[in-house]
Amino acid sequence: MPRELLPITRIKRLILILSLLLIVLVQYKNSLIKATVDRFSFDGHPLSKQAKGFVSVAVAIVAITSSLCWVMIASPLVMARLAKGASTPRRITAQAFE
Repeated sequence: MPRELLPITRIKRLILILSLLLIVLVQYKNSLIKATVDRFSFDGHPLSKQAKGFVSVAVAIVAITSSLCWVMIASPLVMARLAKGASTPRRITAQAFE
């Protein structure tokens, strides 16, 4: 079923899947670093704020990169499907060439 919805090569499909998994991984690291910083100090130390800020920026960068991957790979296919009216592809028969 997914192959019919988004007919792309295996490499492109792998890129899309891995980009989503990378978001989950970086978000997990974000939570890990924030929990570690909060564990050692609830004080408003400037380095604690800086560490939390850097990891949040990393999450945002990965999310933007993943979005760009999806736009670059999937949008031409979606636009082509919308231009055709989302109908199923017709089979070419011998009568079409007569």
